[in-house]
Amino acid sequence: MVKIFEVFLIIGADSLNELELWKDIKKLSQLCHFVIVNRPGYSTSLSSTLADIIGKDKVLDMERLRVEISPIGISSTDIRKRLKDGVEIKDLVPSCVETYIKEHGLYSPARAGSDGCCEIN
Repeated sequence: MVKIFEVFLIIGADSLNELELWKDIKKLSQLCHFVIVNRPGYSTSLSSTLADIIGKDKVLDMERLRVEISPIGISSTDIRKRLKDGVEIKDLVPSCVETYIKEHGLYSPARAGSDGCCEIN
């Protein structure tokens, strides 16, 4: 029996503003549903350029899956920077996430690219 799964990619509104610049964004949009989460200071409106790239149906899907949450004052960028700088993150992520990051050397300067992030293939 073949199992079919739906994949949901959760991104903040700050990433939404750059989504049209992502490599192979049209292909990625065909492989998953985008869930857009509000972020203070960023719009959750989709650009017309992105709409042209991914199509009307995907735009409607993204609008349907938009999520509003209370701001938490920390971002993944901040967490990656803290790790790169050797600053603790234990109060920012669940302990199992911190353990996984440390055990796999994620975001460490040795594995980091020029922007401090790991390449994921």
